[in-house]
Parts: sequence; C-alpha cells; structure tokens
Amino acid sequence: MNAPHQVAVGVLTDEGLPEQVINTIADELPETFAALVSGQTRWRVEHEVDQLPLNEDGDIPMRTLSERHRKGRGWDLLVLVTDLPRRVGRKPIVAGVDVEHGVAMISLPALGAVLLRRRVRALLVRVVRQLVSRRSGDHGAQDAGTRLQEALAPTQFLADDRTPSATHVALVGLRGRLRLLAGMVRDNRP
Repeated sequence: MNAPHQVAVGVLTDEGLPEQVINTIADELPETFAALVSGQTRWRVEHEVDQLPLNEDGDIPMRTLSERHRKGRGWDLLVLVTDLPRRVGRKPIVAGVDVEHGVAMISLPALGAVLLRRRVRALLVRVVRQLVSRRSGDHGAQDAGTRLQEALAPTQFLADDRTPSATHVALVGLRGRLRLLAGMVRDNRP
C-alpha cells in the first residue's frame, strides 16, 4: 500500500487584513485541500506574516520570494496574499500563478467587500489545484459544480506574455469592476 505523499503549502501574507483573513481559515486549509484538491495527499499548511516587497516596477517579485521562502522552509508551494490591487495591463488581477516556480499570489481588493473568507478559501483551492495539477501533469478532473462556479465568476484566465509558465485570473465586466471597487473601499475604510 502506498503512503500518501505530503505537500507543504506556505502562505505568506502582508500584515493587516491579509493576515487576519488567513489566520481565521489557516487551520481548516489542510482538510479543505484534501477534500477539494486531492484526497490522496497529506497537506501541511504553514502561515507566516511579512511585508511583501515591491520591485522597481511596482510588482511583487513572486519568483524571488518563491526561491527565498520555499527552499528555506521546506515548502513545496507558496501562496502570497496581499492587500495591494494588482494589474496586468489595464485588467485588474485576482490572482497570478507561476507553475514553474510553484508560487501564486492573491490580491484581496479584487475579491470584493463581502464574503471575503469564503472567496479567499475558494481562490486558495483554485490556485493550489492549478499549481499541483500542472506540476504533476494532471490537468485534472473538476466536478461539474466547480466548473460552473468558475464559469459564472466575473473572472477569466489570461496567459502571461513574458512568462509561459505563468497565468493570471483577471476581473472582467461590470461585476468584476464593481467587486474591485468594493474591495478597495473596504481596504481604505473611509
């Protein structure tokens, strides 16, 4: 009998709201990943708080952070969670995923002002599933409910022109713009 393999997921967050949201769901993430990503895997999730730096272009250097944090901590995958709005061109980004480097980034403002924990949990499942399936070559089965939910979301996948192994989940349409606006208002707490 084969023992299930273990996947260690590091979740690195900015201080403030990203830290608070992940603190409330971190303990349930291993069971969530087992149920919704792979039940054949033992999941270990570790959460750390650090200020996510910006490079000279104003981007979060996902690859550099992945190299620095994954090797030093024994993480297989790294998910960055920030309260900074992110864009590719003119499109606001919910998440960015770089399969080759085992790293993803989630931008909280793009998730709106309500149901934040639920949306973060669902997006964590989505990006971890993408990282695991692409690395293992399994372009995997999603149940019909998951496919329908992703189809109805105000998002679309975009390929990264500069990096073939990277994709982005971008907000689209009026619902997407309204969700981003609500998330930015929530972050600024006027």
